[in-house]
Amino acid sequence: MKQIILPVFRHQQIPICNRHFPDLIPAFFKWRKFTAMLVAICGLSMFSTAWAQTAGDYRSVASGNWNAIATWETYNGTAWVAAGATPTSANGVITIRSPHFVTNSANGLTADQIVVDSGAT
Repeated sequence: MKQIILPVFRHQQIPICNRHFPDLIPAFFKWRKFTAMLVAICGLSMFSTAWAQTAGDYRSVASGNWNAIATWETYNGTAWVAAGATPTSANGVITIRSPHFVTNSANGLTADQIVVDSGAT
């Protein structure tokens, strides 16, 4: 027959089924290790994707008007190619590269995920 002992004090190790389980203090340190590991994983995942292009991303290829297709190129998954349309909020990341100057003369233009490189406007 296996011995089961119920805890009496907070910092007491409790034998249950012939195994010792840690009390609340070591559990706190395990939680801290888990939290630190989770933060590290999230940080590494941000760095691994921060500089990667994905299909549908746009970047400026020259200075010009936002609505001019010649101002943009898009990433097709393997290479940057001439854009077939101007970028909108439905696309991926939109980068205005240095030293390009892109102007917006469109009414009702919606865009998000815009990155403006240092020296670009």
